[in-house]
Amino acid sequence: MTLYIINPNSSQSVTGFAIACFSDPGVTRLRQETSRPVLGIREAAVSDALTRGEQFDIIAIRPASIARHLAAVSSMGLNKRSAGDRALDLSVKDLADEKRALDRLISTACQLRDEDGADVLILGCAGMAQYRSRVEAATRHTGDRPDTVRRCFDTRPYFTSTISQTRGLTC
Repeated sequence: MTLYIINPNSSQSVTGFAIACFSDPGVTRLRQETSRPVLGIREAAVSDALTRGEQFDIIAIRPASIARHLAAVSSMGLNKRSAGDRALDLSVKDLADEKRALDRLISTACQLRDEDGADVLILGCAGMAQYRSRVEAATRHTGDRPDTVRRCFDTRPYFTSTISQTRGLTC
């Protein structure tokens, strides 16, 4: 991954800005500095989750992240749509241990589904994206049961689609 630092008011050809950290650092300030689209991974995930189910939950990496996630959901006025937030209690580095990370993700996702009532799961770190399809498959039930996880969400497709729309392209 390459990080480019770009002045939002420069004459460089920039279609938009994607902040790919779940805390959405700098999103508000960047929106004040530019007229181009600014997408934050958390805002994008929550917005999409609202269209896919009734109750969403966020899977955090660390317990310390939960308060930040809940405050962000509250600031969006969405407390009633959020079933909760649970942490893996792993580090970002631990996400590279595929077996450990996947086991924790599936276990946590099942708790969110079975105990909290989530029907949409949001992966609370871009580093979890590689596990999305396997977590979704492991937590999906057959039929239209209320405990079905409809979608386990990562924001990469959302970013691509939104940025492409600003260019008049389709994905």
